[in-house]
Amino acid sequence: MTELFELRQYTLHPGRRDELVALFDREFVESQAEVDMRVYGQFRDLDDPDRFVWIRGFPDASRRAESLAAFYERHPAWLKHREAANATMADSDDVLLLTLVSGDLGAAGGSPPVSVSGGLGVVGVSRPGPVGGGSGVVGGSPPGPVSGGSGVAGGSPPGPVSGESGVARGSSAAGAGGGGAAPFEIVICHPDDPGAFPAFFQRELVPALTEAGATPLASFRTSVQRNDYPRLPVREGEQVFVWLSRSPAPAELLPAVRRPPQRLRLAPTPRSWLR
Repeated sequence: MTELFELRQYTLHPGRRDELVALFDREFVESQAEVDMRVYGQFRDLDDPDRFVWIRGFPDASRRAESLAAFYERHPAWLKHREAANATMADSDDVLLLTLVSGDLGAAGGSPPVSVSGGLGVVGVSRPGPVGGGSGVVGGSPPGPVSGGSGVAGGSPPGPVSGESGVARGSSAAGAGGGGAAPFEIVICHPDDPGAFPAFFQRELVPALTEAGATPLASFRTSVQRNDYPRLPVREGEQVFVWLSRSPAPAELLPAVRRPPQRLRLAPTPRSWLR
């Protein structure tokens, strides 16, 4: 069971999203599985053409820093492609460190992602599973943690980054991609009473959302774990509650809190496990 999650929102330089999507899908899914991290989903924001969103999980929260160091400081995939990836990013600091409240992302995957070999095209339609030696695709689960990442010392985590990222609403969703996969919605809210909200969500909101056809697949709250890899900043000093669904929540069901919830309408990329 995954113990810790990151919800990562990247603001990209204008017109560079497709470039990052292709690179990420090709190089950064199985490579992260090799160092005990799971990429559950990567998405295009349907309302912001320059936003890329992805979800990463850590089956063992105590090894988060070890896994991140193995990837960003030693893994050949990142060392080879980091400059190309970083060149697309204007801001990669919008990161929430979360713990699961309800649901199961591992059981929420829909149609399997395509498998890409050498970046040259579609060669299969199996879900990526635990991968050894950087290759192979098996069915049944998102890219699984595999011990024994290898690589060359050095490297740096994603940059260049500071400041808040904005949301440019109103852009067309046409051409957003996702291979025909169903869109998702992520809602990020700041409860007035973070301690009591999870029980309220389960008791009051889940039944109402389910009746409205927007059943939450999983819900999360801010993790109490500190950021043990400070080279990758996370949002601190705030308590959030997050849920993921396949259909948008009716506006009247969103919690009435002082800070309006953030809603992300997301289209899975071709190799997103969540789709």
